[in-house]
Amino acid sequence: MTTTKKKTAAPCQAHAAGSWDNCAGLPLALRIVAVLLAAAPARVDLAFAVVPYLSFRRHAAELLATMTNTIADLRRAGDRHHEAGVLNCLGKARYDEHRYEEAVDAFTGAVALFRAVGDRQLAQLAARNLATAQDAVRR
Repeated sequence: MTTTKKKTAAPCQAHAAGSWDNCAGLPLALRIVAVLLAAAPARVDLAFAVVPYLSFRRHAAELLATMTNTIADLRRAGDRHHEAGVLNCLGKARYDEHRYEEAVDAFTGAVALFRAVGDRQLAQLAARNLATAQDAVRR
């Protein structure tokens, strides 16, 4: 009896190519979202909507690509408040991956931007996240 290997599609290489052109290995729903993100990269609400799915399904590379692309779009648009929110999400993702130093960097940026735009409540939330990540670095 011979066994045959199933061919699997290549994983999404959006993080490497800087686009969502090669997402054959992702579920259909995620491919649709990826196409929408590519068509309207400034749609921050769409990026925020896909982040929980990517995180839950442990698509770390795609999660990083989504956040990195969104941060770049927000910087170009000058939207510092949403940039801070995405940095906070990025910090959480890095913390969950036990990449504490990178989490500290992301949370530090989020705190600074939230303070710069005058959002004290979210700055405090990001500061608590930062303190947690810093504690993890010291362990």
